[in-house]
Amino acid sequence: SVVLEDIKILEETDNRKIRKANHVLFEREIKRRQFEGENYNCIMFCFYPEKLSTIEARKLLREKGIQSYSFNPLYPELNAFKHYPNVGYANAKLIAETHLRIPCHEFLTEQEKELIIEMSNKT
Repeated sequence: SVVLEDIKILEETDNRKIRKANHVLFEREIKRRQFEGENYNCIMFCFYPEKLSTIEARKLLREKGIQSYSFNPLYPELNAFKHYPNVGYANAKLIAETHLRIPCHEFLTEQEKELIIEMSNKT
């Protein structure tokens, strides 16, 4: 299966170590409030912009060629799930509207990492 092939690739390369190292670097150098807890897959790094709204921060990063994401839309907001009852998701909405996810994958160059840190600290 594809998942088993992906696991084998991760085990045979240093990809997971590189992702973790990038995550640790961002954790140390990006001076913004961050998600707490261990990040095991280290594909994305999450933080909260302080000086700009999430939309403004995403625009700033995008202008510099840095991908950034949020958790929008949330599942209850998707058409496929709108007809199902939900118990509310105010906390999830708050997180989705106020945080950014940036890449920390193994293909980032040193220059890209420096730019990500510099630009993230401007948000």
